[in-house]
Amino acid sequence: MQQHVKSFLALPIPPFPSEQSELWKQKAVDLGKSAIPVLINALADGDWNEQYAALLTLRYLGVSASARGYGRDLVYEVDLSDDSTVPGTGMIIVKPKISDDEYDDLIFEAPPAR
Repeated sequence: MQQHVKSFLALPIPPFPSEQSELWKQKAVDLGKSAIPVLINALADGDWNEQYAALLTLRYLGVSASARGYGRDLVYEVDLSDDSTVPGTGMIIVKPKISDDEYDDLIFEAPPAR
């Protein structure tokens, strides 16, 4: 199951609205609530695409999930208090290991004008 979810999260997310996005959404829903722990782990450990896909998938599964902050302050808030499929959980705050700061070296700065 874990590898199946990780493979799904690695797929490109199609533009919305489109027929492809509806197919992607159905695949997300088909993962089922048993995928929730893997999705939460992807928020912490995944690359940017996997984090976004995990956040969307959690929402499609009926979980209240959102992002707050930016850069080093980015956290995901996942509220499982109303979800009986994941017992003993409430609000989960997830701090992703990848932040915008890790991409600072990718920003191109033009050389000074002569």
